[in-house]
Amino acid sequence: MLQSLGTLRGDQRGQALVEMLFALGLLLSFSVGASSVFKAKWNRTQCAYQTFEKTRAALNQDVLSSAPWAQNIRLEDQGGSIRGEGHCGDLVETVVLEKLE
Repeated sequence: MLQSLGTLRGDQRGQALVEMLFALGLLLSFSVGASSVFKAKWNRTQCAYQTFEKTRAALNQDVLSSAPWAQNIRLEDQGGSIRGEGHCGDLVETVVLEKLE
């Protein structure tokens, strides 16, 4: 791109520079927006995974209540199943696992 700027006339160089800065600004805005969407999806996936793992551990009678991420996950024994509800910020994930034995 720098080589092509060298072959342009003086007034065209300024226009090419402005167009390049405009395109970089759009690309930066898109990148920031996309990264915030990906971060929100990652947080939701992690919340669902952690809720599932604690519910599964309760079903198998493992002890995971001391884990730091398990603090916001509430378990409820519903007779034939175990229900786990995880609160991760403004996200709420619910997992219900049936008791098979």
